[in-house]
Amino acid sequence: AVDFWSGNTKRAPEFMIRLGLEWFFRLFASFSFKRVARQMKLVKFLVKYRRGKYDVRSLS
Repeated sequence: AVDFWSGNTKRAPEFMIRLGLEWFFRLFASFSFKRVARQMKLVKFLVKYRRGKYDVRSLS
């Protein structure tokens, strides 16, 4: 966010912003395998959460 506000990073195309995929554009705009691996773990977690494999109420 700081890079964006300072003008060091450009925004995603308008259609990606409207679809909520600006994070996806940024992921590949500043590509690193470490970052992609971290994002893939997040996607796997979200898929498991949506399928009901995690109960977030038990985490608190």
